[in-house]
Amino acid sequence: IPTLHCWSPGVVATTARQELLMALQAADGQALPVQAIHLALLPDLPTRYDLIRQGLLDLHNRPPDRDAFEARLIDGTLYLLGNTPRGLLQAVYTLDDRLRLGPALPPDWHTEGVFHLSQRVFHARFEGWPATRDDVRFISRLGASHCLISHDWQGSRRQLQGYVTSPIFPRAVPPEEVANNRAGLPQLLAACAAYGLQTALWLTELPCQAGPWESAAVRESWLTRYPADVLSESGTNQGQVLCFSHPLVQDFYRDLLERFFREFPAIETLFLFGMDSGGEYCDPERCPRCRGMSKFAQRDRLLRFLISEGERVRPGLRVITTGWHWESWPTEFCARQASLPAASGVYLAAQGDGWQAERQTHDFLRQVRAICRAHGQLFLGYDNFQLGDDATHFWGHDLQDYPLGIGAKLRRWHELQADGVFDHW
Repeated sequence: IPTLHCWSPGVVATTARQELLMALQAADGQALPVQAIHLALLPDLPTRYDLIRQGLLDLHNRPPDRDAFEARLIDGTLYLLGNTPRGLLQAVYTLDDRLRLGPALPPDWHTEGVFHLSQRVFHARFEGWPATRDDVRFISRLGASHCLISHDWQGSRRQLQGYVTSPIFPRAVPPEEVANNRAGLPQLLAACAAYGLQTALWLTELPCQAGPWESAAVRESWLTRYPADVLSESGTNQGQVLCFSHPLVQDFYRDLLERFFREFPAIETLFLFGMDSGGEYCDPERCPRCRGMSKFAQRDRLLRFLISEGERVRPGLRVITTGWHWESWPTEFCARQASLPAASGVYLAAQGDGWQAERQTHDFLRQVRAICRAHGQLFLGYDNFQLGDDATHFWGHDLQDYPLGIGAKLRRWHELQADGVFDHW
């Protein structure tokens, strides 16, 4: 049994130690040419300067904003090193894979790696909520840097009022739902913290009646949660929507932001989805308060509000949106993106939503990427890198291009110099 030296403090380093002990236990009976193991973030390793001077380490040359690791076996001493806590975990995962899958470690074993896309966003779980620690562990091993804690189809969990209650509209979400969400979110955030994952929340615009796919009873129940004078027509089959031109609705969201981030400051990004089930904007021709204000303009107003009010209570907050339902107006989309603040940004698919099998790169992607770079805005590739349930089971004609298409998609985002990727499924 090798002597284990753990040099770094912190919750993620503790997780890395636990993962390492599990890896060694799984390798029980395998002859390891190892007498001692040093597990550390590079700045915490006492002998780092000696190893660097001897040309035995290269980790110090990795960009500090990229998660990287290096594992090296030298004269019976194994070094598992990371330049970040997530990098340290990847060193342990790499050792675990080698011990489980083989071949046996040679006496001069050396491997290293670096993530060239700095943000890698995954859902921890599609069905069921909250995700468990094992779910978070799984996406950590996939290479996640961020966990999107809610999904588009998860009801009140994609609304601020799903976690906190404002006295302005206290019936916005049934109390039992709020209590359940509020109890589950800290567990999920704690699991993410243990694996060094930053967190984001998915919002679906302003809540609406949600259209004919909901039963009449559900729609009627929703209409009783808010006073009639703060609602307006969406102009679509989703029915009425909260009108953000109403001062009381703005007060409501201001109060929600303060309550939510006071309780859950670990959330660093809000993903604002396109117009989809459960979220909409007012019809500019039928709403007396938003008359003449396009849905694009209403979107921008909400983005600016979430950024300005959110940054007040949660410094550093980002609010990013997508092209879903907006990419049909590429010229207007680009002009509006250029006018948004730096804390805004995009998660952009090559075509519509993020589950298509396409490999394309086109001018719209390039133009939006250039705008985001010029304005310091985040640009994430919105994609499907795995076999999505909807794409493979619901629409047989749209099977994913797997596995070769995964490489093509990754090449697309590398060529665009994306800040990261969001795996939709």
